[in-house]
Amino acid sequence: VSNTQLASSIVGIGINVNQVFSEDVSLTATSMTKLQDKTFNLETLIYELAECVEKRYLQFQQNKYDLLLADFLASMWKKDEWVDAEIEGKNHSVKIEGVNENGYLLLNVEGSLKTFDIKEVKFVY
Repeated sequence: VSNTQLASSIVGIGINVNQVFSEDVSLTATSMTKLQDKTFNLETLIYELAECVEKRYLQFQQNKYDLLLADFLASMWKKDEWVDAEIEGKNHSVKIEGVNENGYLLLNVEGSLKTFDIKEVKFVY
């Protein structure tokens, strides 16, 4: 931060690749190995990941925000579906609508569209 302006930032991602989790953890975590039932070569995978990140970064640089958002929403978990969620300690049936321009989660809660930040909603499986 410089003079109340964000000067730079670092973004990181974490991907569970070849992990195999215990039964209690596997309810909330997964890995590529679990999803594809195979072991991945990490060296090959890092190059493929770098290519994908570069493609999206170039789209971002070219101001292709509508394309980025459309692709994100198309792959969003349970979008347009009703799921059970815990909000402020209470269980609700919510419909996942998408995200807003600031990246907050949009949920239909009892007929009202509401926004939620990270960790404000816990999905119940």
